[in-house]
Amino acid sequence: MRRLFGILALIGIIVYVVPHASNGGPGATQTGRRGIVTSQARIDYSKVTSRLTELKLGPLVTSQSSGAQRQVATTKLLASGLVTAVKYDQRIRCYPLDDLSQRAAKMYWGLVQFLQVIVTAGFVVGVSCVNTGHDRDGALHPLWRAMDINYVNGRRVNTRLDQVWRFARWVMGLNTADLPTEVGSDSDFIDHSRMKKAGRGPFIVDPAHFHFGYRL
Repeated sequence: MRRLFGILALIGIIVYVVPHASNGGPGATQTGRRGIVTSQARIDYSKVTSRLTELKLGPLVTSQSSGAQRQVATTKLLASGLVTAVKYDQRIRCYPLDDLSQRAAKMYWGLVQFLQVIVTAGFVVGVSCVNTGHDRDGALHPLWRAMDINYVNGRRVNTRLDQVWRFARWVMGLNTADLPTEVGSDSDFIDHSRMKKAGRGPFIVDPAHFHFGYRL
């Protein structure tokens, strides 16, 4: 009997304590099979600005920035190698070549700023579909001011890579107020129910990329 109680106690520890310890404690909110913690921290833009200065990528783009200023900021991001323009990705059928460079001057300020925030958080990303969207499924990125991130830290986005999960956890760890108005990806990466409540659609279920956009 004593042995039985011991076994039952061990099972209880495994079922309750281990999952909560690995996912940030019993008060943490998580989604997906890997337990993305959604603590919803606000972005400290003073730290972002400081880091941009260190990386020689500043200043931070805002809603008051001109097209020329957005062009300069985007060019600096591309020249740094921290952001690359994906020339073609068969998985999501993005066209044409190097469309981020083509659209830099007209790129919506929120997209440029979010890229600045991403790189100051320590990520290197590959961006596509800024100028054209997807060729077959009607994703009108220029109209809806959107971009896709296909690569994170040099690797294609998929659900098997730890560095991609780290990026997904970072995105879900941001306060909704600091996220673009459209956030989409595979349902294991993105908490679609939270995004729906916050009005952060569309709810793209695609493990090949992250979608970020700003509605008109």
